[in-house]
Amino acid sequence: MYIINKLLLFSFLFVGLIARAQGVIETFDYAHLTSTDKVGEHCQLTFSVGSGKSNPTLLSTSHAVSFYLGNRLTIKSHSNKCITKVVLHAAESGQSYNVGQFASSTGYFKQEEQAWIGQSRQMDLVNISLEVLKISRIEVHLADVAPKQITTIRFAESAYDIFEGDALPSPILEGVNAADAVGKLAFVSGNKNVLDFDADGTKAMPISTGETKLTVIYLGDERHAPCMSSCWIRCWKDVREVSSIRDFNVLADEINVSRLVLNAAEVVQVTANSAFISDGTGCLALRFSHHPGLQAGDVLTGTVLGRFIRNSYPALLVENNAINHLQIEHKSVSSPQEVDCTKLTLGNCVYGHQVNVIAKVTNHKKHSVQLKVNGYDLKIDDILKTKLVLPKEDACLGLTGLFYSYEEGTIFFTPLNRYGLSREMVLDEYKSENPVYSTSSTTVVVKRKLKAGRWNSICLPIAMNKIDLQRAFGNHTLVAFSSVSGNKLLFKSVDRLDTGVPYLLKTNNDIASWTLPNVSIDAPKASKITHEGVSFCGTYNVKELVSDGTEQFLRENKLFIPAKNKRVMPGLRAYFKFPSAAGAKQFDFVIDEASPIVLPNFEEHSEDGDVWFTLDGKAISPQHRQRGHVYVRRNKKFIVR
Repeated sequence: MYIINKLLLFSFLFVGLIARAQGVIETFDYAHLTSTDKVGEHCQLTFSVGSGKSNPTLLSTSHAVSFYLGNRLTIKSHSNKCITKVVLHAAESGQSYNVGQFASSTGYFKQEEQAWIGQSRQMDLVNISLEVLKISRIEVHLADVAPKQITTIRFAESAYDIFEGDALPSPILEGVNAADAVGKLAFVSGNKNVLDFDADGTKAMPISTGETKLTVIYLGDERHAPCMSSCWIRCWKDVREVSSIRDFNVLADEINVSRLVLNAAEVVQVTANSAFISDGTGCLALRFSHHPGLQAGDVLTGTVLGRFIRNSYPALLVENNAINHLQIEHKSVSSPQEVDCTKLTLGNCVYGHQVNVIAKVTNHKKHSVQLKVNGYDLKIDDILKTKLVLPKEDACLGLTGLFYSYEEGTIFFTPLNRYGLSREMVLDEYKSENPVYSTSSTTVVVKRKLKAGRWNSICLPIAMNKIDLQRAFGNHTLVAFSSVSGNKLLFKSVDRLDTGVPYLLKTNNDIASWTLPNVSIDAPKASKITHEGVSFCGTYNVKELVSDGTEQFLRENKLFIPAKNKRVMPGLRAYFKFPSAAGAKQFDFVIDEASPIVLPNFEEHSEDGDVWFTLDGKAISPQHRQRGHVYVRRNKKFIVR
C-alpha cells in the first residue's frame, strides 16, 4: 500500500494542482533582450539546435532570433499555471507567424491560423519551413490549471486465474482515450512471491500457487485525473493439463486440481448448478455453487480449472466458479449422436442416444423392468429425479442421456430430462445382428440403402402397407417370388410388404433410410419362398454365403456367387438358393409375365460387394474404413493402407 500511495502522490504532482489565480500573458520582446533563452515569472524559453545545422542566434541588428530549419523552441511553465496559447511574431512584418511553418510535438494543442491553442505545462515547436524564421516577439498565455476530467478504471471480473504463459487481465479505462493512456498505467503485485511482472504489466510470471491482489493505477495528466482499481489473481503453478473429457474422467483425480482443455465442447443440458458438456470423447458435468450462466447449445473452447468428483456420473467442480478462460459461442442445440454404450472405456461417461435397448418387465406388481443392450445389463440411475416413465410391458427402447461405467460389466444410464426414453427400434443392414423383439407402438428406423433403378432384395421384420411404401419410397415396384417355369424365375407385383417375407424392390430414387411410426412387431423369423427347388431366402442379419455356387444374391440386376472362400452379405436382404451348383443354370428373370430379363451366367462376387468387419464383429461399410485399421474379410485379417 505504501508503494501505491507514493505512485498516486507522484501522479498528482505530475499533473499539477488546481489554482485559483487569473489568467496572464507573458511577453518576451527581443528588442530589449540580449539572449535567446529567457526565464519569466511563469514560464521559460529554451532554444536548441534540434535537428538543424546551426544554433538559434539573437541578432542585435534586427532584434530577433534567427530560427533555422530543424531548430527547437521549448516553452515550459514553472508555476501552477498551464500554457493555453502561444503566438510568434515575425521581425520583418510584425505579424504573427503562420503555424504551418512549425511542427508541434505535443498533442494537447490545436493549431489555429496564427496561434496554438490548448492546455499543457510544456510545448515544443520545431522549424519545418525551408527558410530562416526571424522571431521578434513571443506571447505566452497562461491560465489556472483547469479541473481535471474524472477517469475510472476497473477490471471486468473481480478475480482471475493466471497460469504460466498467461498475460495479466486488461483493465477497462474510461474518461480518457487510448492514445492518451499509453505509458501511463502502472501495475503493482500484492505479493511478488506469488506473482511477479514488470511495472507496465508485461512479462507476468506465476511464482507459486496462491492468491494475491493486482492493482493498476492510471497516473493521469494535465487534463485527466488519476484513478486506480484492484482485482484478485489466483496463480497456478505446475498444474496438470488434461487434453480431453475422457482422459479427465478416467484419471478421476479427486485430490489435485487439473486444467481441462475443451475443444468445441457442447453444452447438452443445464440444471440449477451444473452444465453437462460433451466433447466427442466423453461427457461430464461442470459443477458450480450457483447457476452456471450457460445454456444448452453453447460451444466451449478453452480451459477450465477444477477437481474431479463423482456423483454417480463424473463431474468437475469448477474452481472459484471461474469460466473466464473459456470462449463461449452460442448455437442451437444439436441432436444427440447415436452411441454404443457397450464400448465404453471403464471410468468414462458419454452423452448420446442408445438404440435397441430391450426392456423386459420382471415384476408387474412392483413395476420392475430389466434393461439389456447387446447382451449387457443396463441400470437406470435417475439421480436428477427426471421421473422417467418406464414401459409397463416388454418393449424395445431408445435412451438419451448419460451412459457411464466405473465397475467392470456394469453400465449405468442417467436421463437428463423426462424425455430421455422413447419406444424405438433401429434396423441396420451393417449390424451383424438386428434385434427383433415383440413390441407395440414403436417407431422403427430402417437403415437399408436402396439403389435407384435397380432391383434390390429386401426382407424386414415389419410389415408395410401400400401407404407406408408410398411414403417411404415414392414411385416404386415391389415384387414377390411367385413360381419357376422352366428356366424362368417368375415374380409378381404386390402392394404390401409382409413381415419376414423376401421381396425385390425397385425405386426411382436412392434411399438411405426411412422411418415408420407406431409399429407393432410379433418377432417373426425371416422366411423363404421355394418353387421347384429354388428358394428365395430372407435374412435380417449379415449372412455368410457358401462358395459352392448354390447360394447367390442379386446385385446390379445380376446374380452373383461367392468366390473362393465364404463371403458375407449385409442384412435386411434376400438371396437365392439352388439345390446344386449344376442346377444353377442361366435363368430368365420375369416380372408379371412380361418380356424376360435374362440373368447372366454366374459371376464372381466383385470386391465392392464384400462386407468387412471390425475386430469386435461389427460390419462396416466401405466408406467408413480407415487407414491403419485392421478389419476381417473372408475370415482373414487385413490392414487398410
